[in-house]
Amino acid sequence: MVHRSGTPVPIDSSRRGFLEADFAFRVGSDSINTAESDLELLAGLDAIIPFAEIPDPYFAEGARSITGMVVANMATRMAFVGEPATVTIGIGRHSN
Repeated sequence: MVHRSGTPVPIDSSRRGFLEADFAFRVGSDSINTAESDLELLAGLDAIIPFAEIPDPYFAEGARSITGMVVANMATRMAFVGEPATVTIGIGRHSN
């Protein structure tokens, strides 16, 4: 189900597929459990990973609902993962 970025997807591989772009966050330190500020939370992360999925909802025409979309999302058959972007926290201002 999970493919690397750049994997081709045939147009006829899903009934009513659409792309949903997300991010996954990789925790790098257990300090994230006691974070009290946004900066402390970010400092507990190691990387942000691009993640996209193609849900393939099987709902009748005109019967789309929020509940149905949640269920369709749980039944995703294809997902794609990009290269992690390392999170680094710099304190202070930087000049150009």
